Amino acid sequence: MASFDPLDLAGVRERACAAKHALGPGPRLPIVAEGLVPGGRPVRLRLLSASSHPRGLLVYLHGGGWVMYSIDEYDRLARHLADVSGWAVVMVDYPLAPEQRYPAALERCWAALRFLGSREAIAWFDTSGITAPPRIVVAGDSAGGNLAAACALRARDAGAPPLVGQLLVYPVLDHDLNRPSYFRATHPEDISREELRVCWDLYCPDPRRRLETGASPLRAATLAGLPPTRLITADGDVLNDEIAEYGRRLRATGIAVSTAHVHGLGHGCLSAWKESPEVESVVTDTVAWLEQLARTAADRPR
Repeated sequence: MASFDPLDLAGVRERACAAKHALGPGPRLPIVAEGLVPGGRPVRLRLLSASSHPRGLLVYLHGGGWVMYSIDEYDRLARHLADVSGWAVVMVDYPLAPEQRYPAALERCWAALRFLGSREAIAWFDTSGITAPPRIVVAGDSAGGNLAAACALRARDAGAPPLVGQLLVYPVLDHDLNRPSYFRATHPEDISREELRVCWDLYCPDPRRRLETGASPLRAATLAGLPPTRLITADGDVLNDEIAEYGRRLRATGIAVSTAHVHGLGHGCLSAWKESPEVESVVTDTVAWLEQLARTAADRPR
């Protein structure tokens, strides 16, 4: 959508969710389990896996401008990723703005990531039907990519959980809406400068707090020490300039960066995996990237 009226947020959410569900269900999987992040406000987790012994764990944070969608609207995509990768996928149903503003979503995503990387999660994995995955990648698209990148910075600074990678799909990395890509978007119907402005106002209305790395990961003093990173971009996306800058800063610190670009489709295109050979090609390459991580990254201690 090009823009929306924040006074009609309920209607915007309803229409956006209906469009996701209209894509149909994802593949059937033998292992599907629900859980809660312990402590604090309860946050739903959904585990999806095609195997009882997954190669790793993809902690996936959904998009939606911090203001819409849930793990139910992203179930289709997460099932596909679990099915084709051999990795377990856990989605985090973080709270939405403006009901809960920044940093509520980030705090709950961080709590979920810490739990999933802890010894306490082993019992949950076991009762869910899988062995505790030996390695973790944090992932997300759009606003979820923003949360994933912020969580990766926190994991780096805390020294745990040890991440073997971060997968960021057209992520929001900064609050600056004046980069050139915001004015030359070729698919503005997918996401626009004005829509991002509304989302930022709902999510983090205090301009001073937008300077924090939890809100704008690109503003981190250094990106050194982050794990190998996969960046996926789309044609004409308003976010492309900040993503390119993030990639340059990662490479400057010696971090391995893998990139992929979806041609002919704009922001939000990952959900079109069944309808787009271009998206499927990017997903296939991403699975190969995960396989490479599994071969080279050390297993985490139990």
